Amino acid sequence: MQYSLISCAALACTGLAQIPSSLTPAPASAPRIDRVVHDEPGDGHLWARGSNWKASFGAEGFVYYPFVAGAERTLTLQFRLAAVRVGGVAVDLVPAAVPSRDGDRVVFDRGAVSEIYDLRSDEVEQTFVVATTRAGDIEVELTVDSDLPRNPRLPGLRFGVDGTVEYGEAFVVDGTVRRGIATSWTGSSILLRVPAALRGSGPVVIDPILTTRSAAIGGAAYAPDVAWDETNQRYLIVYEHAWSATDHDIWTEMFDADGNLIPSSAAAIDMSNADWTRPRVANIDVADRFVVAAEVAAATFGGRHMIYARTRHAGGTTSISTITLLSDPTYPGDNFSPAVGADQGSSPGRHDALVVWTNGGGSDYNAHARLVDGNGQPVQGHVIVIADGANQLNTNVQVSRSNGNGVVSLPNWFTVFSRYEPQSGWNVYGRLIGPTGLLGATFPLDLSTSDDLYPRVSSPVVGQNGATQYLVTYERQSPQEARAILATFTGNNTSVAPKNLATEFGLPPLWVRAESDGARFVVTAGTAQAISVCTLAPSGNALLLQDGPLLLGASSTTLPEVASQRSSGGLAGEYGISILRSINGQSVPALVRYAGQTSGATATVLPTACNALQIAHSGATAIGAVMDFTLANYGAGLPVFAFGAPRSVPQAICPACLLGLRSDLPTVTVFDATHLAVALPPEPTLVGATFAVQGFAVGAASCLGALAFSDTVVFTVR
Repeated sequence: MQYSLISCAALACTGLAQIPSSLTPAPASAPRIDRVVHDEPGDGHLWARGSNWKASFGAEGFVYYPFVAGAERTLTLQFRLAAVRVGGVAVDLVPAAVPSRDGDRVVFDRGAVSEIYDLRSDEVEQTFVVATTRAGDIEVELTVDSDLPRNPRLPGLRFGVDGTVEYGEAFVVDGTVRRGIATSWTGSSILLRVPAALRGSGPVVIDPILTTRSAAIGGAAYAPDVAWDETNQRYLIVYEHAWSATDHDIWTEMFDADGNLIPSSAAAIDMSNADWTRPRVANIDVADRFVVAAEVAAATFGGRHMIYARTRHAGGTTSISTITLLSDPTYPGDNFSPAVGADQGSSPGRHDALVVWTNGGGSDYNAHARLVDGNGQPVQGHVIVIADGANQLNTNVQVSRSNGNGVVSLPNWFTVFSRYEPQSGWNVYGRLIGPTGLLGATFPLDLSTSDDLYPRVSSPVVGQNGATQYLVTYERQSPQEARAILATFTGNNTSVAPKNLATEFGLPPLWVRAESDGARFVVTAGTAQAISVCTLAPSGNALLLQDGPLLLGASSTTLPEVASQRSSGGLAGEYGISILRSINGQSVPALVRYAGQTSGATATVLPTACNALQIAHSGATAIGAVMDFTLANYGAGLPVFAFGAPRSVPQAICPACLLGLRSDLPTVTVFDATHLAVALPPEPTLVGATFAVQGFAVGAASCLGALAFSDTVVFTVR
């Protein structure tokens, strides 16, 4: 049974306590590569990444990419097995062999020669196994095409001005015996020569090692984002990592519900030599998938920027889907700055994600979108055009992280964007998109003559009288300040209420973001050095401050993004915030957990039980959440719950039985129930109110000839 507290609101004690919530920072990321990470993006290549190298394996052979701090472009060494000669006679090779992977080993089967790569975090071991009975010396010729010239001043084979990459001494391996062999450089090729006298009786195994002579990666991180998966109880952080100035990769890492990094959870959305930037993520909980979209400088389309998507499994694997193109190349111009929202519903039927982005160039920019399923595949064969006016500037399109399916009466994604209009400058517009992609009408949110940029929008909340509300935030340029619009939808009616977050709540003017847990809004805002966070509750067209503003971690903190657990079907009042934090001069992503509700004690237990009747409780005490109670050990008695206000001192009814509820205030009694679910309405006036639940068993106990009492659970709405 589930009961609302609305009928008991008269029991509320005091109003809106503004006690700071706890902020729990998680360790910063690097990314932490504690193993070799693999990827098969669907481009015909196998990719791998170690601590300071990455590599691709394809029909063209093995390509090694060393990390060089501050490189203007990605540096390469491409190795191609040009020839193998035995006794001076060439061995037939399969020139375009398809690589196969087994764990950290990649193999090219070239017929009589196996080209093998054993990958380790700090090195790549290259092995050639020549299966032949022909007599004579064996010579392996590797053609090298490299951006890094060989440095003759250093011993051995070193590539790069400072010997960045070392091609180590080669050995012929015979069982457990390793004997060094001659390695020479021709100016474009490496020659490995095994004298006939060193050959054993079986296949000949030649074994050099490739190493990058630099520290572990220290490239900058950018653009972190975060999402929550309710089924698996974990956050995913996605961020951009600079390999070189023209090659940014996209990485993900997972954190548990307490904000602890999950070991070995690093996985790449992209580790190729393409330039992937501006990642965004949302979660489809029923599919156990995180949907990640990013902007890519696509060589396939002449370097034009396109929007691609991939999904990551939210369970205990690092399974990543293949790459999918979302933007339509028939539309001219570039595509950039994606954002992602997901359907949080759990009912039968489709539950997809909506990816939005800006398309265009010059004097014509448009807002596009596409529905994507849990496998990262487009649901429809066309893009959804949110805004497209001739020679019109529609930019900075964003979407709510959730459409509120299962929470609000009118589940929709709310998309917002900036539009430039000559008479009034930059204005903010909005448009609803339904779960199946159905477009609502476009309507203005702010048409003032001040320039308003960088709009963001929260997931929806349940407003008064069942209304659906969103909070749209943006940055006003003159004067520079944090602004917001509270947008309310009831049936066919829409109303907007402007808010000055600077004057009303003291919020700074940058990085203004909003998210909700279905009942309240959390807003971040900051300066160029630090970010603050606060909780705001809607009350009609007003916003009430319920927590904060609190400083979000240390100074030098920027680029916050906020995800509520509720946006993936989880608890109200639980948030994850991704940020960039400066550590030793390096920008690294971090996760911060935020309670999103007033602080203080939530649930306590008064020892009032007798006759072994037991009560258990779970759930959250935030408005919009549910508290669950269960009775056990009631025997043949009739189980009963009583709900009301707690006594400060329990009253003795029998020598061992105490009443924990006040008898002078109204009490709600539920008979013949072993489970009670108490729904806390999204009503801000309930915050700070304290309630109590006690169980009884009637007809099979000694107190007053018939009663057993449980302990009393006391909880305060936060």
